[in-house]
Amino acid sequence: MAKRKQPGESNAASGPNGEAAPATSAPPPVLPVLYVRPEPLDPKRHGSLRLRDRADMSAFRKTGVAPITLSEFPAAARHYPIVFLAGPPGQPPSIAAILGSDPDENLFVGADGRWQADTYIPAYFRRYPFITGAAGADDRIAVFVDVGSDRLGTSDGEKLFEGGEPTALTKEALEFCRRFHRDAAATTRFVQALVDAGVLAERTVQARDGNAPRLAWRGFMTVDERKLADVPDATFLSWRKPGWLGAIYLHLFSVGQFAGIARRKLGSAAATEEVIV
Repeated sequence: MAKRKQPGESNAASGPNGEAAPATSAPPPVLPVLYVRPEPLDPKRHGSLRLRDRADMSAFRKTGVAPITLSEFPAAARHYPIVFLAGPPGQPPSIAAILGSDPDENLFVGADGRWQADTYIPAYFRRYPFITGAAGADDRIAVFVDVGSDRLGTSDGEKLFEGGEPTALTKEALEFCRRFHRDAAATTRFVQALVDAGVLAERTVQARDGNAPRLAWRGFMTVDERKLADVPDATFLSWRKPGWLGAIYLHLFSVGQFAGIARRKLGSAAATEEVIV
């Protein structure tokens, strides 16, 4: 199956790793993946909202590229290729997990809407329909809720507010968003260091099984091991303390998961992958 679009061409995020800066008066021109109409979370405006079945992942069935943060690498690398996608002008690349053979295909959500058992669910999906963004004239960081999400309703599900106060669900979501925001900031510093060191390079991966149609993934970057070997010793050692060296090697290990994606797509245990520079 030929790839219809490059990983970065579908539902591009407005900032690295899915962090948004939606205005309070109108949505931004480019929204992060999945988000339709984020609004600053407010008990007066959203007091009647309920979050439907949290285990239902149907909303993500057509999202084949998931933004992830640095802290997710150990879990995500066991299941998904972790790649770098070029960002908007003036912004560093973003990091994403590849979930299918096409940006509109998530091979890990079944027909029943459940995520594949024993595989990691990216935090970006677990956070949805909440998100952090800049609000107010002072651009303070606030938590938003996507009122355009099908996961929200008013007749069934868990309440977001009770008597004008956030429920346990909402408190949990607020804390999760704050942690994600911190992780996203740390991830941006990591990516910028790689960009400054010039170790990222564009790659193409192809996979096939015998006479089956060839799958191809293009338009992404990985760490180039030859360029990594040329990084000055002082710079390389400076990456050890924040845990960036481990993240780099987890990323390089994860590239081999393209073969797993191909096997899942082709329904074959024999599919192999080849990285093409």
